[in-house]
Amino acid sequence: MSGSPGALISLEIGAGGLESRRAFLKSLLFRTVGWGALFSLDLSWADSLLAHADSSAPPPSPSPSSLNLDDPRYVSLIKDLTQRHQFAAADLKALFGKVLLQSEIIEKFERPPELLPYYEYRRRFIKEELVLQGQAYIQEN
Repeated sequence: MSGSPGALISLEIGAGGLESRRAFLKSLLFRTVGWGALFSLDLSWADSLLAHADSSAPPPSPSPSSLNLDDPRYVSLIKDLTQRHQFAAADLKALFGKVLLQSEIIEKFERPPELLPYYEYRRRFIKEELVLQGQAYIQEN
């Protein structure tokens, strides 16, 4: 699998800008979760694939997955990654085939964000030590 590192972080919103923010954010979340799943996988199986590449025996099939890779969303993602970043579709399917969805993590993302008034955030993040460091920085510069 290859692809330029700069291309991995590029996002194309399209000519319409953010007309459909919800669709854009869903797409962004889906791709972020997909990339997160891709990079959090244990890739120790790659050695066994390389070892089988020299032999005539077929490589081992991917383990059962909780993802339905025939789902149009995953088909579209794999197609996009293949075209845009020159990944091999078979490699992506093997990687995504190892993804196990963790419902407790998905539930955390679906919950509304914690909204606190400013004074609560101030109490959590603005500490006396931080204020003193800021004052010292201003005096030095």
